[in-house]
Amino acid sequence: MSKNKQSSGGFTNILKDLESCGFVQKYVPVTHHQNSLLARYYIADEYLQFYLKFIHPCLAKINNGTYHDHPKKALNMNSFNIVMGFAFERWCRKNERLFAKIMNFGDVAYDAGSFFNQKTAKQDKGFQIDLLYIRADHKIIICEIKYLDAEITVSAGREIRRKLNIFQEQHPKYKNYTFETALITTEKPVQKDSINEYFDHIITFDDIFNPANWMDYRNAAN
Repeated sequence: MSKNKQSSGGFTNILKDLESCGFVQKYVPVTHHQNSLLARYYIADEYLQFYLKFIHPCLAKINNGTYHDHPKKALNMNSFNIVMGFAFERWCRKNERLFAKIMNFGDVAYDAGSFFNQKTAKQDKGFQIDLLYIRADHKIIICEIKYLDAEITVSAGREIRRKLNIFQEQHPKYKNYTFETALITTEKPVQKDSINEYFDHIITFDDIFNPANWMDYRNAAN
């Protein structure tokens, strides 16, 4: 066995061990089986992600009291918003049943998850559909998830249209499916009429924290 193969096998085993103990979590495209080799991993614990990104690099200054009076000075807000964006995406994927309920198809069988593949990665580095529902009633819902500290504009609509076109081009087997789009966001769209031209569903924090949605969601979970 070559040294490269040994190294590759060793790394795979380490990932499996980390996943088994709950330190990292694996996710594969919704179009693939769970044991697919096309997979991505992330640190499962949200606080640990925050600690490694923002606390550990500043630990000496924190211990010296540098940020005692103004803790926010320790944060690079641009990096913070990026990290929060990824955390919000993961939270939405973990709670896909909640969004199915909000979009009124909680009683329909479906597969849900993100979408990415090697072909799109080569063409567009970082390409990913944040959340994709493939429903048993031959309908597909492509979701764009946005965590922002500013208002949503039509650029989000153009982005979902581009992702929809790429997915349809690469998956002709779904040509007879009906496609819908959804925007899941922390902010209300500033150009609502224009945004509505791109999205069939717009879900904001008002919907996410609606007590009625959570009551039904918890009852379904139990």
